[in-house]
Amino acid sequence: MDYYLVLDLEMCMVKGSAKKKMHGMTQEIIQIGAVLLNKENHIIDEFSTYVKPEFGKLNDFISELTGITEDKLEEASCLRTALMKFVQWIGDRDVTVLSWSDSDYYQLIREMRVKKIKHHKIQDLLDEWLDFQKSFDDMLGLHRQYALEDAMEIGHIRPIGRMHDGLCDAYNTARILAKIQRQPAFQLSFVPIVEYAEEIEHLNFSMGKLFTPEIMAQLTQVNSEVKELPETEKEEKTNNTWSIYRRLIGWFKGADAVTDENWNKHLFQKEMKRMDFRDKVYAIFTPARVAEEM
Repeated sequence: MDYYLVLDLEMCMVKGSAKKKMHGMTQEIIQIGAVLLNKENHIIDEFSTYVKPEFGKLNDFISELTGITEDKLEEASCLRTALMKFVQWIGDRDVTVLSWSDSDYYQLIREMRVKKIKHHKIQDLLDEWLDFQKSFDDMLGLHRQYALEDAMEIGHIRPIGRMHDGLCDAYNTARILAKIQRQPAFQLSFVPIVEYAEEIEHLNFSMGKLFTPEIMAQLTQVNSEVKELPETEKEEKTNNTWSIYRRLIGWFKGADAVTDENWNKHLFQKEMKRMDFRDKVYAIFTPARVAEEM
């Protein structure tokens, strides 16, 4: 394996008579987002494409959650074409696929079966697919599955971009992976898991359980509670600071440098440089500390 390919899929809802055409499936892919990491855990490439649904519909809830709009899907390719673009992007690179949970794995394999899509490269990806959420939970000895937002908070990682955008979620998942791979003392940087589990207030959910009325009602309630938290003001100030920084970069480097894709890549690379610096400091002082303890 030469590369890690971190993948994230976004889906819309399939209901009514369309479910019969989808063999009972309740979701349909509308975005493919992915980033590629090399052995040094540096991002070297990215991929994002919208997918035009054949049976599903984009409702207001999913549009607000993901930022995906009808006009983006109208101009998009069908899943078959989108996957061919994805395969071409990967090329002959030897990759191991990771995703946060196995829901994307089962969504892709079932949807390809329903739409009669076959490709040996995609099959190779399915054979080399890892559930990174399970690996994360196992590493910490957790007995429940944590959402990506929760895992980032546990690891003190500030989210980049918009959560539930396929490319942004792939970036953020890759940042957790990079931190685990690159920092030997990674587990020591976590907040106490029990304390965190007691204090966390926002809802842990998976896309596979997203569309029930009960879940949607809970999300509405939780979102209203989060808006009332004192920390919201701090978050807004932070976002405004980054917004100013982003505008300055755009002014010096041009508008192309601060598109969503390029801005995520810029922030990711900036964080990797900080990790490089911490790794070098760690390498300098750790041998001396070990020698003192011997």
